[in-house]
Amino acid sequence: MRSDGRQPLEAREFDIETNILVQCWGSARCVVGGGLGGGTECLAAVTAQIGEGTACGVEVECSPSLWAAGDDRAKLALQERLAREADAWLTPWRAAIPKIGEKLGWHLVIDCIILSDDGGLREALSCAIRAALASTKLPAAEEALEASDETTEALPFSLLPAETPPTTLSVDEC
Repeated sequence: MRSDGRQPLEAREFDIETNILVQCWGSARCVVGGGLGGGTECLAAVTAQIGEGTACGVEVECSPSLWAAGDDRAKLALQERLAREADAWLTPWRAAIPKIGEKLGWHLVIDCIILSDDGGLREALSCAIRAALASTKLPAAEEALEASDETTEALPFSLLPAETPPTTLSVDEC
């Protein structure tokens, strides 16, 4: 029996909410193992702009409250390591980023914030990134070039089912 009451092979609960931020093209919040300790909470937001070719990058930041008495060098090292790992997770999906014409395409940036860490950090981070990408809707190519965002098309990542994801997902639906 673990200290949180789980059996040795029992997984933590996941709670995923999508489209929680309005200032970006897609977003998600993932909490792993809520319980009494509050669990591990990560937030991911996808922003996009048009540039030459296509690109996708990940930025990870730890909440200052996680490291109130900690070493800043350790915090920076963890952020860099998690960003590299998350960037590697995206490798299979980079080819799915939509192109606009011959030379232009979407440049996506996924900004992640680790709000709390109570174990299962990489699982929470990867689920938040996955759900944020799955909820991303970009302007149609023509409208994007005209700087209008009234028409949107779903980003063709095959991370979740093709239908529009519900606002809250369970881990069984991922």
